Amino acid sequence: MGGECRGVAKPMFVSALNRYFVFLLVYSNVASGENVSFKIYNADEDVVYDAAQTKSFVAFNSEGTIENPYIWSFPAL
Repeated sequence: MGGECRGVAKPMFVSALNRYFVFLLVYSNVASGENVSFKIYNADEDVVYDAAQTKSFVAFNSEGTIENPYIWSFPAL
């Protein structure tokens, strides 16, 4: 957010579901309203991609669980 990285996670492939999952905790000391953007770094190509989706930060809120994940897609994966 604002050029500041607030979390890093590595995609993990879950073979039983044939999908990648990213487990990431995002923190802010602002009460609410910041817009969180996501980027994907491809180390093989040394390229950073911007994900199309953004998420509005809400204080004291959790989005997604293992049973019910917050889903966004990134076709380049």
